[in-house]
Amino acid sequence: MELDEGFNIEPTVFEDVLPTMTIALEEIFGPVLVLVKVKTIKFSVLGAVTDCS
Repeated sequence: MELDEGFNIEPTVFEDVLPTMTIALEEIFGPVLVLVKVKTIKFSVLGAVTDCS
């Protein structure tokens, strides 16, 4: 499928994001990936469970 017409947005990656930053807390429009460093797998799982409520 050709995408010659319309508005195409390049994917964007934000790295070194802190869990308290707006970009990590609020929904963002567009193809965006936010990378948050964690100390251990336990912290990543706890963060995911906390954010799903």
